[in-house]
Amino acid sequence: MLPKHQPHRCPDLPADLGEKGEAMNPLTDDDRKMLTEFLGECWHKKLHDAKCMYDSCENCGNPWHKINIKFRTFTVWQDLGDLKEKLVEKGMWLAFMCFAARQYNKDHQDRPLSLDGSYVVVDFNLWLLSPARFCQLVADWWKEGHHGQK
Repeated sequence: MLPKHQPHRCPDLPADLGEKGEAMNPLTDDDRKMLTEFLGECWHKKLHDAKCMYDSCENCGNPWHKINIKFRTFTVWQDLGDLKEKLVEKGMWLAFMCFAARQYNKDHQDRPLSLDGSYVVVDFNLWLLSPARFCQLVADWWKEGHHGQK
């Protein structure tokens, strides 16, 4: 029988704080650009061409006036879900989850994640399933070059 577990997550912490109240590294524009492009979407950049009557996107070529410029924040459930689906589609899910588990263990040395089915897995899931944290972990994993692993 598993011991009664009291998760050490504070439900009233703002989304940009970790389990122990430490500030998470915020995503930079470069991180958001990289994640947007990983999802196969365009990170629009305005190009003014004096020869044309209208501006366009330097990356996708679409006319600027037809583009709905609303960049992803990578802080909401839709972003988490889209990144998770893309990781699975590309066969990268397991490599990413191993990275995430190592990051969790660095942050929770007093209660490390074990793969023996212990209740600490519940803490890991609560920790991982914060949209801002999940998206930051994908960005960190990608920047460390682990994306070539499957």
